[in-house]
Amino acid sequence: MAPKLSLQNMQDVRREKVEHYQTELSKLLAARHEMEKRLVSVKAFQRDLLDQLREAQYGEIDLSKVSLLRAHILQLNSYIENISLDLARLNHQVKKAA
Repeated sequence: MAPKLSLQNMQDVRREKVEHYQTELSKLLAARHEMEKRLVSVKAFQRDLLDQLREAQYGEIDLSKVSLLRAHILQLNSYIENISLDLARLNHQVKKAA
């Protein structure tokens, strides 16, 4: 005699999988949102540094201050690039999970 296949068991398994995917998707969406907020914040800081550099280059120029600001801006550009790559990776994972 063939074993009886319970539809309820299959529905439970599917429900668990859907809940798991929804949980994973919500985690990815939350991480993406935090990453976007961080990117906006870092870009605002970058604009502030660029304004400081612009001001430092007017009038009597303090070369050490200009050099330090440029170094910070270059480092910040690298950080922005890393955040953008992480954000692209998260976007890919969200599309894959959706």
